[in-house]
Amino acid sequence: MMGIFRLERGLVVRIGDRQFAFHRQIGDKKIQLEDVMTGELRAMRVAEFLDRVNRGQYAVLPQPVDGVVAALSVPQDRAGQVVLGLKLTTAQNAQWQLRCLYVRGMYKRGVTRGQRTRIAAAIQAIAQKQGDSKPPSTSTVMGWMRIFEEKNRETSALVPGNAMRISRLRLPSAWLEHVQRVLNRYYFIRNGESVAAVTRRLAIQLARGKVPNEVDSKPVTISETTVRRVVAQTDPYHRDRARYGPAYAAAKWRHAIGGIYAIRPMQRVEMDHTILDLYVIDDTRGIPLGRPTLTILVDGYSGYILALYVSFEGCSIGRIAHTIRLALSPKDSLTQSYGLEQTWHSPGLWETLVLDNGLEFHSQHMRTISMEMCFDTEYCPVRKPWFKPVVERHMLEMARILPIPGRSQKLLGVRDFVDPKQQACVTFSDLCACLTKWVVDVHPVMVNQRRLARPLDLLLDGLQDMPPPMYVDNLQSLNIVGGVAKRLTVRHTGIEMQYLTYRSRELADMAKQIAPAFPVNVKVNPDDLGSIWVEHPTEKSWINVPATAQAYANGLTLFQHKLIRQHAKNELGKIQAPETLLRAQEQLQDMWDVSVRSGKKIKRNARELALLEGMRSSSLLGREVADEPPRAEQVVTAQELAVPPSEVPDFEAFRLTPTLE
Repeated sequence: MMGIFRLERGLVVRIGDRQFAFHRQIGDKKIQLEDVMTGELRAMRVAEFLDRVNRGQYAVLPQPVDGVVAALSVPQDRAGQVVLGLKLTTAQNAQWQLRCLYVRGMYKRGVTRGQRTRIAAAIQAIAQKQGDSKPPSTSTVMGWMRIFEEKNRETSALVPGNAMRISRLRLPSAWLEHVQRVLNRYYFIRNGESVAAVTRRLAIQLARGKVPNEVDSKPVTISETTVRRVVAQTDPYHRDRARYGPAYAAAKWRHAIGGIYAIRPMQRVEMDHTILDLYVIDDTRGIPLGRPTLTILVDGYSGYILALYVSFEGCSIGRIAHTIRLALSPKDSLTQSYGLEQTWHSPGLWETLVLDNGLEFHSQHMRTISMEMCFDTEYCPVRKPWFKPVVERHMLEMARILPIPGRSQKLLGVRDFVDPKQQACVTFSDLCACLTKWVVDVHPVMVNQRRLARPLDLLLDGLQDMPPPMYVDNLQSLNIVGGVAKRLTVRHTGIEMQYLTYRSRELADMAKQIAPAFPVNVKVNPDDLGSIWVEHPTEKSWINVPATAQAYANGLTLFQHKLIRQHAKNELGKIQAPETLLRAQEQLQDMWDVSVRSGKKIKRNARELALLEGMRSSSLLGREVADEPPRAEQVVTAQELAVPPSEVPDFEAFRLTPTLE
């Protein structure tokens, strides 16, 4: 509601937490204000004073009563002001205008509020001029004039009283408390009852006489409208929060209000992850790799993308470390390799990093990185992504530029399902090249229709008015902090991890100092298995140990390594290599079992086997050689083998030992 004041003694304004009273006017263009507590004088131009009052920087306070200034504990809310002409109804607005016509008509005719006769005559003249068939009485107009003068002749004093009347519930306070308790029990809960159901419940309680002891026994009627008015006393956000949960209420009643916004480059930088809706394939092997995860770092003031990181590992501290390292590193070699036109700027360190509530962002490693690099971290409320809108908008724009082949789609209606893995035709390197092209050459020169400026211009122009940027002297520490921690064992062959061997001369010297085999802490970069970081157990320093198979492991990600091994297993399965190996191993085991059983039998029947095989001393020295050469084999019939009885000689019996008689 607009107020009227004069630049005269008695005017009091609030400037911040201090109150100044009008002291005097200096010439035609300046005034002087005096602090009501300290007496400090402050001079300023009249135009400057009025401008600050209109913008709400200075609040005009009520006029002092009996020399005491009314102190207001709450500053004037400019956004909460009411324009009476828009608040009143048509009938109330017409009644207000009619009152103003009668009061101003009296002053135009030189009539004061004590001149009853002249007021009565003026009323008839004004009513005839305005066509008012029911003019007010003389006492009524005199009362309007009295109120008008008491309120410093502000027309708002003539507003009808019923226009500002606030209708209140007529139900006794004890009954209102009872209705509120019933609502808290049955309505303001998850999946609670409706207002009509609660009203019926109250009616049943009244019919059965189940009323609280503190209420009057006088019968009352509680209508559904009354219950709805009691419900309306609770603001809608808290109603939905109690009935549907905080996430639903926050999403429904969210509104973009004034908050902490960046006013210069690198003041607030936002980071977030997202899974791209695109299946990609391997460059060399042609096998589907899946949907990669994207991490970007965006300046909240200009919208300039500082870093882009794409890989297949999940949301981890390693992704954060690599993204930060890319943002702080010069990227000239990267832009030259992709043949980009624009320069990918690295403005240095930022003041605040805005994050969501992912587990990797709340980890101890993330706090270590922020403390080591001297920047602050700020976390958005849970399930309220609009607190970091810049990075959310950028991820949406990057999802829109992806090609159709290989993109995952929702199942809508009866449309035939198309497997995106079968249509995937974009390689991982081409995906990285296209995304980098959009980040460096396309997005920085796009005009923001709201600000009518380009992100590149906002960044470079803002950096001109800022101190020189700050950088980090050792980015290798990010590889150690952001690596995946493992506990492995050093042996004489080195360190083995995921069927890869790592060894170096420094690792051998470490083993000579400690033991032939000992456990160590290892940090692994999942995006490059070409080397690992090993911590010295006693010195707590880190050394870089390369893989022995550099041709294979250098630049190889852990995801690709596992995928290659799985692909190799599948190829071996196609040629039945496992079955062939198992069959050969089974045959070998059978041969060993037969050999063992044969050996045991030989040990049990050694004498019989020796006689059977003709084992004798002569056989060990060599068999006798026949004088005649062996004859050729001939066929002999049974008649030729028959021996006549005459050819059988006679034998005499004899005893070898003498007979004992």
